[in-house]
Amino acid sequence: MEYETLYETYKPLLISVAYRMVGTLADAEDLVHDVFVNIQRNDVGLIRHRRLISSS
Repeated sequence: MEYETLYETYKPLLISVAYRMVGTLADAEDLVHDVFVNIQRNDVGLIRHRRLISSS
């Protein structure tokens, strides 16, 4: 899965989780952005466990 696909797939989920953790949308978006910056710096292929999202 490429970086852009990961971003589009998991961004909404990660923002909702981060929002519950930090309490503001701006802080949640900053946290998610930082996660994806770190992922982009590394080999995406090294990620072994990804959440499977079903369309049901």
